[in-house]
Amino acid sequence: MMKISYFLFLALLLGCLFAGEGYTMSNFSNDFQNIHHELFQDVKNLNQYTRTHQVELKNVDVKDIDLDGAEFLGATFSKVRWENVNLENAIFTKVVFDSCKFENSSLDGSKFIDCIFKNCEFNTSSVSHITLQNGHFLNCRSENSFMNQWQGDEVVFNGGKILDTPLAQGKIKYIFKKIELDGVRVMMTEGMSPLTIEDCVLSEVDFSKSHFSDVVLRRVTQGEGPTRFNSTLAESFTFDDVDMTRGVSLAHVKAKFVRIVGGKFGAAFEGSTIAKVVARDAFLANIDFSEAQMPLVEIGACELDDLALWEGVIKDFSITNSHINILDATDFKADTVVWDNVTLDGKIDLTNAQVKDFRPTRLKRGPKLQLITIGSNIRFN
Repeated sequence: MMKISYFLFLALLLGCLFAGEGYTMSNFSNDFQNIHHELFQDVKNLNQYTRTHQVELKNVDVKDIDLDGAEFLGATFSKVRWENVNLENAIFTKVVFDSCKFENSSLDGSKFIDCIFKNCEFNTSSVSHITLQNGHFLNCRSENSFMNQWQGDEVVFNGGKILDTPLAQGKIKYIFKKIELDGVRVMMTEGMSPLTIEDCVLSEVDFSKSHFSDVVLRRVTQGEGPTRFNSTLAESFTFDDVDMTRGVSLAHVKAKFVRIVGGKFGAAFEGSTIAKVVARDAFLANIDFSEAQMPLVEIGACELDDLALWEGVIKDFSITNSHINILDATDFKADTVVWDNVTLDGKIDLTNAQVKDFRPTRLKRGPKLQLITIGSNIRFN
């Protein structure tokens, strides 16, 4: 019994030693942190390594390196500063970039599959012509960089800031949440993908000449500069509880539906063709329907401050339970206009307005009302 116990103990001891040695050797063979500089000198050897080893790199500066065509699978880069690095045509699969900085570097033409960028910075770098599948940018910042012509299924920007960075000509679903966009051009997008913007601040943002399916802005605040959707083609626009009254433009837009619910909103629809516009429970400031073609406009329970309809055409136009402060409807034309329980105040200019069927009920006159109907066929009781 003593001999059996002794040999058992010896076997267990040797097993533990070999196991420990094997773990040490395995750990050493996967020590990318210590050998990354050598591997970065030859992309072919680098790719052979990354296909069979776990890659983790942190707290280092990578500078003046050509990694064109590199491949990384399941890698983690933490607090890595990439300066003047060529990462073009690379393939990143299930890669996490945590607190990394890209300065004067290029990731053009690369492919990202299930990748995450957390707390990263892009400064004077180029991330264009890339393909993303399920891409996420969390609390990242981009300034004076290029992010043009992205394609794939979906990219989510959650938190952070994008400054003076074009995201033009993309073919991908954009989702922006809790982020500040300033000097950003998401122009000429293609593919009729949806656009979602929630809890964001927009300043000098341009979505012009784009093709979207459904555009949703929810709890969006407008900063100092304008927001433009000029010459955009979309299935629908929804402005839900936004605060956007300075320089919003939807000129020459073609859409089936525009919906405004709650909040404060003002926009120019000059020259647009929109099948249906509905506004409810909102403060509408500087709404401009001049020179627009609108088959159906319905406004309910709204405060309208400066509504422009001059040379506009609305087939069926209804305003109910609302208050109008200043209206310029010079040369306005409509088939049917229904105003019910509406208070008219300020200057209401209907000069040369022509309406085939005008139905005013329960109209109220405000203390500052100045009603002008010269050359118009609209008559009030």
